[in-house]
Amino acid sequence: MNAPTASKAIGMNLNSDPAGGPEIKGMNGKNRPSLTSTSPPKSRLLGRILQFLLLDVPLLVLFALLLTTIVLHKLHDDYFYPLLKLMNWEGQDRDFLETTYFERYCTGEDFTAKSVSELIITEDYTTKDAANHMLRHGVSVYPNLVTNHTAKILRDWIVEENKVQEGWYVIENENRWSWGIDMTMHPSLHTFWQELAANEKLLSGLEEIIGPNPAIIEFTAITSAFGATDQYLHADVVPPGSATKFARSFLPSYSLFVPLQDTTYEMGATHVCPGSHLCSDGAKKNCKDHALAVSGPKGSGGVWKMGWGALVNQQTFHKGMGFTQEGAPDRVVLIATFAPRPIHHRGLETRMIGHGGSYSLLWNQWGHTFYDYFHADTRMTQPQATLRSLGILKSNGITYLSSASMRMANEEVGMREDNLEEFLERGGFSFLPESWQGSFGEESDVSEFHSFVLGTLKKTEKKLEKFNIVALFLYLSIAIFLDTAGRKSSVGFSFLKRTIRLGFIYGMLLVISWKVVRTVEESNWAKGIRAGKAYTLPWVEPDENRRETLPHRTDILLVPHYASSYMASYSHVIDVAHPGNKLWNDLVKSQADGYVMLPPVLQQSLCTTLLESLTADRRFLEQGLDRLWYNVTDHKQLTRFCHKEFLKAANPLRGALSHEIDSLKNELDFGMFRMTGMHITQIRGLLDDWEKRVLPPLQIGSRAKSSDVTKTTVETTVTLRPNVSLVAIGRRELGRKGSGRSRKSSPLFPRKTPNPPAPYAWLEVGDRVNVMDGCKDDGEYYPGMITASLPNLAAFAIEYDTGETEDEVNQRCVIPEAE
Repeated sequence: MNAPTASKAIGMNLNSDPAGGPEIKGMNGKNRPSLTSTSPPKSRLLGRILQFLLLDVPLLVLFALLLTTIVLHKLHDDYFYPLLKLMNWEGQDRDFLETTYFERYCTGEDFTAKSVSELIITEDYTTKDAANHMLRHGVSVYPNLVTNHTAKILRDWIVEENKVQEGWYVIENENRWSWGIDMTMHPSLHTFWQELAANEKLLSGLEEIIGPNPAIIEFTAITSAFGATDQYLHADVVPPGSATKFARSFLPSYSLFVPLQDTTYEMGATHVCPGSHLCSDGAKKNCKDHALAVSGPKGSGGVWKMGWGALVNQQTFHKGMGFTQEGAPDRVVLIATFAPRPIHHRGLETRMIGHGGSYSLLWNQWGHTFYDYFHADTRMTQPQATLRSLGILKSNGITYLSSASMRMANEEVGMREDNLEEFLERGGFSFLPESWQGSFGEESDVSEFHSFVLGTLKKTEKKLEKFNIVALFLYLSIAIFLDTAGRKSSVGFSFLKRTIRLGFIYGMLLVISWKVVRTVEESNWAKGIRAGKAYTLPWVEPDENRRETLPHRTDILLVPHYASSYMASYSHVIDVAHPGNKLWNDLVKSQADGYVMLPPVLQQSLCTTLLESLTADRRFLEQGLDRLWYNVTDHKQLTRFCHKEFLKAANPLRGALSHEIDSLKNELDFGMFRMTGMHITQIRGLLDDWEKRVLPPLQIGSRAKSSDVTKTTVETTVTLRPNVSLVAIGRRELGRKGSGRSRKSSPLFPRKTPNPPAPYAWLEVGDRVNVMDGCKDDGEYYPGMITASLPNLAAFAIEYDTGETEDEVNQRCVIPEAE
């Protein structure tokens, strides 16, 4: 049977409908649909795609946005709001409760350099030398950081950008321009950071000064043109809110100024006041005659060379000078500011960025470190730079959220009431309708900016709730309509499948949201906030049995509370930059090698002699956890301190190990697990035992044996200086073994009559005093008694004989009552 016959025999027309319908025109065996095919038609597939894009995606986006606001609201209530309260500095007496130094008044003798040549880090400087140089002066000049070629390219680019970029405020703003820099703006910006990293002196110095891979908290350029006027002397961070007096509450930060052309004095070379970084008062008044131009003095013909960088502690007083050289090129300076990285990974961070700083950094450039800027081509492209700035991607730097929180909590630069007014005048958040945003004047016990942000979050959450309800209703209505119109017999089944799919996707978003919250809750950052320990220090009630006092620049301060490995070189700032401690350390270092060669009895004798001589015109003070300073008069305690200092100075390894032990002890007082039972009862004892092993105490021997050693009187008056040989002097005290008759001994240096460096210098709580009216010697005097000391203000609280009290009397207005 041939094919046509077979076809006719079974009565089927292959060009007709298989169900028996009429023949379909244009259909033949080549293009008819397969009877076994299960693939949907193209139109059906396209319809499903359109439904997903037009119905499913908008609904899911709206639900994701709602979940985001809910999560943010929860995190705000559980962590962000408590964080702001912990960061708040004003109104809680924290400046009294967290003082680590004191309000130091500086005079001309406190400025540490007389020539800019003393500030240059030369080739013979070691890394430690560079760190100590910064601790001593608060400013260091590093030669040849950037090549002339790179400097010229960047300068030309910045001059052109000045014409189009929106400017930021700088002091004496007229004829000065500044704006934020994005690392993707110009390829030579990457070259700039590569050249900084290639300078071994700078890189090793920075990491020794600040710590490894420091965070970047500012990157900008300032241009000055002819007609710019002198700025006033200022510190970029203010003493009432910086590491000047609060080393465990605020991060030290350092700005690197790099001129992109040779800069003469008349072009406005920056003036600095070396040694003013620990000054809380007096620097602005007394630095005028001691400030140094980085270019060299006026009329010297010197220049601040292109590519030479001045690294300046932001606590150091400085100013930009006026531009008076007509016809000279604009002065362009590139500025990068560094700070220690936060230490949340170690358990707890107690330090914030300093108050008063402008922190000229674009919001999406926060959260990065020196390493990131060096690898900007791979680490700072978008969107990862923004995600790292917000803390969504892992960040080793200080995130925008952290910096904004610190400023918001204290209404600092950029987060003040006037800044909010300007922000609202510009329309607020550009990505939100105005009706979704908070308004000015809403109540908040933190700040106006916080009330606005919280109001915006609440309004946005409510709006999204309504939109989600409406969107879900529309989605289900449209879905039912489409299913009904398309397949009437399977509406229920189709609706069930759609609901299951929607529930699955909603569930996935809910799981992701839950995971985000759990990740935050389990972080050290969150644990520190829940424990109430983040960004704050412990405090204990003052000891009523001790009489507190106020430190003076000549006093020797016992400051183990500064020892912490994460504070890097700043843990040694008092030893290097406080005048009394510097004198003590210079003296100890000059005699340490000889001291360790002496027998214990002479070591004790020399410490006694040294302490007696020094305490004639200065004191040894220690600070308790109550943040008050106490005069140390216990001879045994001072002798132990003296002995340890000599051992550490004679053996750098002992010194380093002792510093680490002190650092671990400070973790017991200031760390995440401070004041816990194990830390108090066991770990402290273990560390004390290790300290005795590293720094063995004096072993004098039995009393009988000690009495065999006699002393002879030395009829000599000696003034102690660092170059005096205590070993030679000590050996003069060693007499013959006794012949059975005891000889009366006398000290090597006869005790001097105590002589305070100033009338007010050694006053203590409980002393009777006279208060000078208006701090004038020729004014009236009001008798009273000191009832409290305030180291953060260099002031006493006074109770007058009339019964009246005064809480803050400057110590320079108080003199001892005449006997």
